[in-house]
Amino acid sequence: MGGGFNNIYPPENIELYERIINEGSLVISEFEDNQEPLSKNFPIRNRIIAGLSLGVLVVEAKYRSGSSITAKFAMEQGKKVFAFPRTS
Repeated sequence: MGGGFNNIYPPENIELYERIINEGSLVISEFEDNQEPLSKNFPIRNRIIAGLSLGVLVVEAKYRSGSSITAKFAMEQGKKVFAFPRTS
């Protein structure tokens, strides 16, 4: 997550968060419980996503998008990165 467990973002994901927990799955955040979901936190979250993944698939991402950031982390971690380029 890009913030703490007391700040689910976006708020419409609270139900999804609760369903994940109630079904015995895991939600991960390295932020303190009350940390606001600041934009600077999302690249940090993407590093964790890349680390937990076998590989990363990027579809039509802009140069400085979150997907591109995740792909960069995956490459640095020696993971496979697959990409579909933009066609327009």
